[in-house]
Amino acid sequence: MTLGVLTLTSCSSDDDGSINIENANISIDNTLMDFDVAVQNIQSFRVMSFSNSSDDSKYFIITLERDEVGNEAVASVSYLTVDGTYRYDKYTVDNPATISSDIEINTSNAFKGTLSGVLSKYIEGVGYETITIESGNFDVTF
Repeated sequence: MTLGVLTLTSCSSDDDGSINIENANISIDNTLMDFDVAVQNIQSFRVMSFSNSSDDSKYFIITLERDEVGNEAVASVSYLTVDGTYRYDKYTVDNPATISSDIEINTSNAFKGTLSGVLSKYIEGVGYETITIESGNFDVTF
């Protein structure tokens, strides 16, 4: 399964600890889908979660280290489907998941960056199954 281009734009206001819901378009397996985006500040992280209102079997989450930029800003990426959760977590070892990112802006009122890489899920008795994010771009302003 291939996870394609991730693009989102939005506009609103944000206070620490609040949740803002915006809209996004994400291309997964060459299929463009509309997602609602919720952004929340949680302790030392900022979480962008994407839910598909027309297909609740697909859900996408990006967690950023709060105020960090560059490649190390992405703490985790998850893609949830009815077939399971494909995940990258920078704190997990011995997992084939890798993410390359360039987070340019990461503030309480704006997020901008790119990411690509591989997400994985573990299947008992089989091992890891992977999907690829070929390119992802996001630019969110509140």
